[in-house]
Amino acid sequence: MNANVLKASLCALFLFFSAVAFAQQNFVKGFTVSLKGDTTYGLINYRNWRKTPTSIQFKKEADATLISYTAKDIAFFGINLPNGREIYKAATVSIETSSKYLDHLDTQRAFNERTDNLFLLALLKGTYNLYVYEDEKEHYFIENGDEITELRFKTYYMNDKNIAKNEQFKNQLANFLKNCPKITELEILNLVYGNQALIKILKKYDECTNVRSEENLTKEGTKLSFGAVLASDIARLSMKRDNRPESAITSAGNFAVGLSMELKLPRNNRSSSFNIEALYRRYKFEERVDNFISNDEYFKYHRYFVGNYAKVNFMYRYQFTAVKLKPFLNVGFSEAFKFSDIDRSTTEKKSYTAITTYKDPFILKEKSHEEGVNLGAGINISKINIELRAESTNGYSHILNAKTSINSLFLNLNYIFK
Repeated sequence: MNANVLKASLCALFLFFSAVAFAQQNFVKGFTVSLKGDTTYGLINYRNWRKTPTSIQFKKEADATLISYTAKDIAFFGINLPNGREIYKAATVSIETSSKYLDHLDTQRAFNERTDNLFLLALLKGTYNLYVYEDEKEHYFIENGDEITELRFKTYYMNDKNIAKNEQFKNQLANFLKNCPKITELEILNLVYGNQALIKILKKYDECTNVRSEENLTKEGTKLSFGAVLASDIARLSMKRDNRPESAITSAGNFAVGLSMELKLPRNNRSSSFNIEALYRRYKFEERVDNFISNDEYFKYHRYFVGNYAKVNFMYRYQFTAVKLKPFLNVGFSEAFKFSDIDRSTTEKKSYTAITTYKDPFILKEKSHEEGVNLGAGINISKINIELRAESTNGYSHILNAKTSINSLFLNLNYIFK
C-alpha cells in the first residue's frame, strides 16, 4: 500500500473519530439556578470541557425538551460527578484577550480587555472565592464580596526577540492578602500563575484568618493504565516478483502476546486515549506445489515463511463512555522488528536418478522490519477489552522487483490492570 494512501486514510479516520466524539452526548445529573434564584434539577449534556462552555444543554427529564442556556440566561449550573461536583457561576467580567502563542504574542505590556458574560468554574470557596475560565489559555478570577476581578497575567514581546511577562496578579494578591503576616512578599513574588499555586496561597490566607475554605473539583488529569494482550489472527501473505502473477498464502492460528499501556486524555470524559502495545508476534505461512515434468524429472516447491517479531502498535482510541458496555474504535500504525530470517523456502529437484534439495527463497534480501496500519472496533466490559482489528503491513521484501504484503484480521483480548 502506498505511503501517501496510508497517511490519507489515517487522516480521514482521525477526522471521522473526531466528528463522532463531538457528536456524542453524555447527559448526567445536574442543576441550574435561574436569575431569580430558583433551582431546577435535571440532566446536563456534560462534555468534561477542556475549554469552558459558552452554553449548556439542559433537560428536566430524559424525554423532556432540550433547553440551551448561556451565561446571560442563568446564575449558576452544576454537574454531579461520581467523585464530586463541578459548579459554574455566570458573571459579567472584564477578561484579558491577548494570545499566549508565540506567533501571536502582543508587543505591548498593557492589558487588552473586553467585557463579557461568561461561565466561571469554581475552584475554591473561602474568604476570597477563586474561579477559572479557559479559552486558549487559563484566566483566574477572584471574588471579593459582589465584585469578581480577573487576576491579570500576560506574556508579550518586549522587543523582536525577548519575551516578557506582565504579572499584575502578584500585586493584586499582595493587596488582597496583606492582613496575613504568614504570607511573605517573597512568597507572592515567586507565585506561579496556575491552579495549585493560587489555591495554596488562598487557603493559607484562610488558615491565617480562621476561615474554613472548601476546594472544588479542578481539572481532570490524564490517567495511565497497563494491561496484558493476547491475540490470534488469520492472515494472508501476498507475493509478486518480476512479471509473474501474484500469489498468496493464507494462514490461521498465528498469535501475538505482550503488554499494553493506555493514556486517557483529560477533559473529554476520558473517551479519547493513546495506546501502545509491545508484543511478541509470530506467524507462519506454508504451501507445497509440485511440478511434474516426467517420471524422471520434477520440482517440489516448499514455500515456508516464519516471522518472529518484536512489535509495537501505536493507536488513537475513541471510546463511547455514556453506556454500560463501552464500544470503542482504534486507528493507528505498527512497527515490527524481526528476530530471524523469514523466508525458509526450499525446492526438491529430481533429474533422473539424482534428487537434490536446496534453499530457494522467494525474497533474496529481507528488511529488518516492516511497517503497517491498523483499524479496529471492540467493546470494553469492566477490565476486559475484546477487539476485532484489521492490519495491513508492507511485508519484508527489500528489493523493488519482489513485493510482499501481509493482511491480518486479529481477535484481541486485553486485560487491564486497575
